[in-house]
Amino acid sequence: MTTAPNAAFVRRWSPAPGIVFLGPVEGSGLKDRSYLLQRGDGQIVQLSALLYLVVVSISAEKSLEDTARDISDAYGRELGVTGLLHLIDRRLAPMGLVRNAEADAADAPTPPKADPLLALRLRGTLVPDNAVNALARILAPLYWGPVVVAVLLVLAAVDVLVIARSDFMASLEQILLTPALLLGIFALLTVAAVVHELGHATACRYGGARPGVIGVGVYLVFPAFFTNVTDSYRLGRAGRIRTDLGGLYFNCLCLIGLGGAYLLTGQGFFLLAAGLMHFQMIQQLVPTLRFDGYFVLADIAGVPDLFNRIRPVLLSLIPGRPIDPRVSELRPFARRIVTAWVVTVVPLLVLALGWMLLNLPMIIEQTATAIRQHAGLAGDAIAAGDPTAASLSMLSILMLSLPVIGLAILLYRLLSVVISLLRRLGKRAWSTTAEQAGVPRHLRAGTPQTGKPLQKGRSAMAIAVPPAAMPDDDVPQAPLRAPAHFQAPAYFPAPATIPDDVPTLQDFLADRPTQPAPLAEAGWQGAVRRLSRNSLSLGPGRRELAHLDAVEEVQRRLDGPRTVVVVNPKGGAHKTTATLLLAATLGIQRGGYTLAWDNNETRGTMGWRAPLAGHAGTAVDLMQEVDRFEDPVLGRIGDLDRFVRYQGSAQFDVLASDEDAAGAATIGSREFDRLHTALRRFYRIIMVDTGNNMRSSNWEAAVAAADELVIVSTVREDTVASAVWLVDGLRERGYEDKVRNAVTLLAAPSLKTDLQLHDRTRTHFESLTREVLDVPYDKSLVSGGPLNYQALLPATREAWLRASAAVMRGL
Repeated sequence: MTTAPNAAFVRRWSPAPGIVFLGPVEGSGLKDRSYLLQRGDGQIVQLSALLYLVVVSISAEKSLEDTARDISDAYGRELGVTGLLHLIDRRLAPMGLVRNAEADAADAPTPPKADPLLALRLRGTLVPDNAVNALARILAPLYWGPVVVAVLLVLAAVDVLVIARSDFMASLEQILLTPALLLGIFALLTVAAVVHELGHATACRYGGARPGVIGVGVYLVFPAFFTNVTDSYRLGRAGRIRTDLGGLYFNCLCLIGLGGAYLLTGQGFFLLAAGLMHFQMIQQLVPTLRFDGYFVLADIAGVPDLFNRIRPVLLSLIPGRPIDPRVSELRPFARRIVTAWVVTVVPLLVLALGWMLLNLPMIIEQTATAIRQHAGLAGDAIAAGDPTAASLSMLSILMLSLPVIGLAILLYRLLSVVISLLRRLGKRAWSTTAEQAGVPRHLRAGTPQTGKPLQKGRSAMAIAVPPAAMPDDDVPQAPLRAPAHFQAPAYFPAPATIPDDVPTLQDFLADRPTQPAPLAEAGWQGAVRRLSRNSLSLGPGRRELAHLDAVEEVQRRLDGPRTVVVVNPKGGAHKTTATLLLAATLGIQRGGYTLAWDNNETRGTMGWRAPLAGHAGTAVDLMQEVDRFEDPVLGRIGDLDRFVRYQGSAQFDVLASDEDAAGAATIGSREFDRLHTALRRFYRIIMVDTGNNMRSSNWEAAVAAADELVIVSTVREDTVASAVWLVDGLRERGYEDKVRNAVTLLAAPSLKTDLQLHDRTRTHFESLTREVLDVPYDKSLVSGGPLNYQALLPATREAWLRASAAVMRGL
């Protein structure tokens, strides 16, 4: 007799429609790596590495068992079906990120969206995305460094001249004598606000992201323009900050025009408009509300949800209370910025709100009196046939009414938040009372009767980030592949058969304290730490953190041996150098078990670039005794020392090709396969340097056996053309998947590089391969003599570390 499987275990899940995987957060202020994706409704969601991998891995074509196995292999920790279902049901499904493939889409609950207290509402499109991108593409050169410097210098000169020659009182008198000019200033500032938003879009485009629409919405009750820069989330910190400041930069261009117009005409109209624009720019930099200054500060800290951190920070500042997890998960630098922002902004907002509440009766009374006066003036103007005066009076009534209406809406929303908080506290108090009274857990309201949820350790994170605007359907989407970097979780859910009240090993391990943050070793932070004898325990800076992340990616666990094949059919393309440097970097960082293999059908040069290690053994010599290394009993790694050349402190071995000038032996496909099968028993990573003949059988065998390809080329026209021809040939032979997962390395042939050729090459290979990286010119590699890793410049070693990390991401 068989038991029917649980229905939850046979369900088929898939990512929700419209999901766009934006990749890892660059410049994040969180200690753990996090990832971004965009829902079909435009909501940006920030996920932990584990949850992101679950969304990437699930498919309606795969069973939950297969999905859990794939996630375990990629994540490096065992995840069962029970734990996978817990993450799907409790974390991802409520966020609208996955759906049951067999369920009706109409029955799916509406996923939550970020609903901040101070948010832009009632949004509509003003300029469509196609027009925005066309304008941004034309204006993008304005963000070139020399142009930015020139604009700022010109603005400073114009401001000095305007201040020296201005007469503000005369200008104000001119406006008072001609009230219609007020409407002109209002219209001019409105146009400048649209230009401000175009500056954000242009900066987004210049950084490599795609802006969307420029629109208009309501902020509280005030009309406000906005720009769709949702795609800028995929940029690094510098690109996001440039996008944040892009509007103010375009305001600078407007100020140059207004100042120049005033200097040429002497009209006070332009002077007052420029003065008001300066005031608006200063207002935009204030980080208390969601203006440009708020987003600049958020991107500097790497924390996109500053307002959501207010409560955790305030609770963590109370003496005797433990630090809230949403505070402890921040890097030290980000934590200091967020804490300083909270302790500054909260008192200011409380004081401002208190002042408004105390003066609310007087504000309402004076506003009502002023509205009655302007209403009377408007009626008189209409009766006298003066549309300009009537329009000014109506505009005044509108501007007087908006602050009061906005304050009423703000108070209503604050009251709703307070009521919701009181209800939550009441439920929590009732739950605590019930527990003390001995009420069984399964009889309490809202408590599920399923297995124990994840309660201890770091929980999987799902943070809703307010979108800048709606998404673009034309944004190119990267193919679904496993994220590049994961960190093991602090726990996994226990099997459903274990009772709730019995602690398990996972519970014990989940209580372990988090590892201490690393101390700075480089940069000014490391110098200060050493000079202070560790009295000031500073954390690593941005560059050192990037270095540590690359090292961690290089050291990630593999579940079996891997073969990486370096290809380019042209001689002098940097293949041998790339193979040796990648093997050296992997050997040093991973502690050995790495082989660099010169797979030339006749003779290669790798043996000349590596020390002889006391013998001249080659692949041909190893082939003669390959039988013993294929045998699981007779084969020993120590016996390989007669054929491979150990590279000392670089901790990798070299297997050279035939070096006998009179020899006739060659390595074909059959010989390669036998050697490859034997060597996989002794090495975790095999780096294969191929020859220059794409038609040779051993070249074909190496590409067929490759887990990943590395396409190498110097930035020269003939070498690049050879690499392009190679990719075309690989795709025609059915290796399109391997090309898509390949890494392209562009090596500088000299101190001066053809920038135009470099940009063309990079653009071409970015559309074909997974990653394209640059490696710098280093004079220690020019001679072609034996490789000395320690003689490389620090920048060269760092570049090859990043290249090695990119290779490991493909494995």
